Amino acid sequence: MVDRSKIEKDAKKAFEVSDFSHSLTYRALSVAAKRMINYAYKASEHQGKFGRDFKWQKTKRLAKHVADLNGAMEKIVSDLIDQIEPIAVKTAKENIGEIPEDSWDKEAYLAALLLGDTFKSRTRRHVDKFKQEILDYVRVGQENKLPADKVFEIYIENIKEPQKHELIVEAIMSGYVTMAGMSAYRNHANLNDDMLVRGFHNMNRYYWGKAEAKYIVSARDNHTCDICADLDGKVFPIEKDVLPVHLRCRCFEVPLLKRKDFEEI
Repeated sequence: MVDRSKIEKDAKKAFEVSDFSHSLTYRALSVAAKRMINYAYKASEHQGKFGRDFKWQKTKRLAKHVADLNGAMEKIVSDLIDQIEPIAVKTAKENIGEIPEDSWDKEAYLAALLLGDTFKSRTRRHVDKFKQEILDYVRVGQENKLPADKVFEIYIENIKEPQKHELIVEAIMSGYVTMAGMSAYRNHANLNDDMLVRGFHNMNRYYWGKAEAKYIVSARDNHTCDICADLDGKVFPIEKDVLPVHLRCRCFEVPLLKRKDFEEI
């Protein structure tokens, strides 16, 4: 018999792991920002170009910083997925009973296309945005005669919303900074969170293969959107890809061994 309360508890554990990815993302970007800002100040000295005249040049050191950050972001998702999978296996064993002999294919999931792109390619794109963001901070800092440590301090203080800092706003209006869209931190945090939550539902679909259907339980709090609220209680085939509906979606699914079982809930 499927125990909805236990499934809900297990889902919340998986979401807690996903939430923890935000802290790891913040830490990885902080380390990378410190290194790249310091490197940029040394590079500008070497080039003899400062402020709005400074540009990144292709160097082995810069390439290593970029590669390290790409690797760090990929590792966050890969490692945390490894923490989520035992939760999914436990849920399936307790509620479905018989589960596939082979493990869920993490590598295939990470390499799969989602909206025409893969996780790794999106990570690289967000790292490129981060590199440009750091360049903009360095330019603004040098234009205002700020040392590297102060630029790093400003970056950390405004990591979520860099466009709101008065010096960045002035630089944008002056035309030598074109910072737009979400910050690199938000892009990475949203991507990592989304990959973990999607991975959780993806592995559930795999391990719940013996079930016939599933129904959706929305988060049911003040943050629940209309789409999630409308999905609450709706039944779908077990293989149907439904969740997450949006970023930071915390709805969960409950398997039904037989579709008729829903009528008895």
